[in-house]
Amino acid sequence: MNKQAGAWYLGWLTVRPTGVQKGSDTSGNYFHKGRRGQRGGSLPGGGHRQLGLGPDATPEDKTREVHRLRRERAKTKKKKAATKEAATARAQIIKQDDKLKAKEQALRKAQREYEKEIEAYREEYTSPLIQEKLKLYEKGYKPGDPEMDALDAEFLDRRLKLEKMWTEHARQSTEIKAVMNQRQEAALQALELPKDQQAEVELDMGSLRKGRTEAQAGVDIFNRLVSNRLEMDNEAEVVRTRDARAFYTPFGYGADAGTIGLATTSGRTSMLHELGHWLEDRDRDVHTKALNFLNRRTSGERPIKMRDARPGMGYDDYEITKVDKFKSPYMGKVYQSKSRGMYATEIVSMGLEELYKDAAGFARSDPDYFDFMYNLLRGQ
Repeated sequence: MNKQAGAWYLGWLTVRPTGVQKGSDTSGNYFHKGRRGQRGGSLPGGGHRQLGLGPDATPEDKTREVHRLRRERAKTKKKKAATKEAATARAQIIKQDDKLKAKEQALRKAQREYEKEIEAYREEYTSPLIQEKLKLYEKGYKPGDPEMDALDAEFLDRRLKLEKMWTEHARQSTEIKAVMNQRQEAALQALELPKDQQAEVELDMGSLRKGRTEAQAGVDIFNRLVSNRLEMDNEAEVVRTRDARAFYTPFGYGADAGTIGLATTSGRTSMLHELGHWLEDRDRDVHTKALNFLNRRTSGERPIKMRDARPGMGYDDYEITKVDKFKSPYMGKVYQSKSRGMYATEIVSMGLEELYKDAAGFARSDPDYFDFMYNLLRGQ
């Protein structure tokens, strides 16, 4: 700094207005630390006009309005952070899945090529030997004749080689399956919460004689994905049902309220699905968010029967849905009664299924739904 500039700066310090150092009730400068000589400030500004208040507003009115605006600002900031976090997780899952998917596709391509080799070997060697053996039978050769024995020995060698080739084919299938499982587990690890934030749901499964291991696996997956910040308890009984479909009976619906029914064919995915209904029933804030999401996605859409959306699937006549652009029409299924209104959705249950079965595919095909589930399960 030269002498002239330095003298000017010292002079400015001497004559500058005193003002306020930072925001106060008198300045209205609530949203930043403030600068000397500056009254008012940034969002929403200083005086009554900037706050949208009339000239007769009291200091208490002004304080309440500022606090309200602060809450709105904090809420908006939190929402933006949650949106960014979900988008980051979605991008991470897709990126790591792309690598594993490429590996799986390469293995499948190699297996298809090997299948062609097997078929070519069978056609080139095995089939001609059978035809040659038939010709020897027509000429009167019998088992024990040198020519027939030599042909049988060659046929056995060919068959053993073919069996080895099919064994290798099975090994390739096992390797492909392992990569598929790796893709699924990698996504779950990216989605799961830290241990101290995970749910700790333990349900009564005393009535299950078979399938208890798979049912418990569904509970374990649920606990990994769901935050303990949500309103949950262990007040749910798991029973075996003779119905072909699993179900959940909401609280307030008679003696079976709060019951998860699993069919004999139900596995961990069914358990996870019904736990989604259970969660939505136990935490009404979860239900409200799910219902708002469904209404937003299907705004202006008229419901249709599930039978028309998915013919031949055995749906009852009263089951209706709003299909939107969901992967499955079942996601938009409408549960409504005169006394309780829209008392349930399939949003949470089907969302949990998608996160478990194919989180990367879910993230690619419906990022809006994926982000909603990501934040919902974290209580955000």
